[in-house]
Amino acid sequence: ARLARRALPVLGLALVVTAGIRLGIVTPTEAAGLAAAYMVAATLAARRGGGMAAAFCRAGAEAAAILMLIGAAAPLAFLLAAGGVAQAAAGLALSLGNDPFAVMLAANLLLLVVGLALDIGAAILLFAPLLLPVAVASGIDPVHFGVVLVVNLMIGGLTPPVGILVQVVAATAGLSAARLFSAVLPYLAALLAALLCMGLAVAAHAALSRP
Repeated sequence: ARLARRALPVLGLALVVTAGIRLGIVTPTEAAGLAAAYMVAATLAARRGGGMAAAFCRAGAEAAAILMLIGAAAPLAFLLAAGGVAQAAAGLALSLGNDPFAVMLAANLLLLVVGLALDIGAAILLFAPLLLPVAVASGIDPVHFGVVLVVNLMIGGLTPPVGILVQVVAATAGLSAARLFSAVLPYLAALLAALLCMGLAVAAHAALSRP
């Protein structure tokens, strides 16, 4: 019973975040800030604020390391945009015609390569506006394509050399990124298999939905 009482603030965190998103009070991004504010309030209420300064310093150091990776990817995204690389890649996908299978294959291969070096947000901003019209022109549902795009770039976030998602976990857990990359490999294979199934299903749906 004592352990259950001590766990109540943590369980309340899940309730506050889930309820806030489900009721439309906050967006998922704002929910992160709400969660941080909730935990600060819960810590102060439990009179455990003595270690908050050290926790803030540790969080700042971890965030700085992650932001350095994102900052390194941002100039690369700018160079790709300024050099017309993204437009050329979209033109290559468009040259495949209206075959949804070919378009999905080209888009997925392109996004897998892009995800190795670019931050997920930068890759979405750069390539989604270019690839989405190509996908829609081939009959692919835009919502389906968006799901595949996000899953694809999430895989990129788990893949070296950048692997921003792995870097976040490594910094939080105090483990080496190289060790985590090795542990992630089996799950990465499963995600690639899931991406293949999703791509085939989306392309098949587009092909069968044609009049």
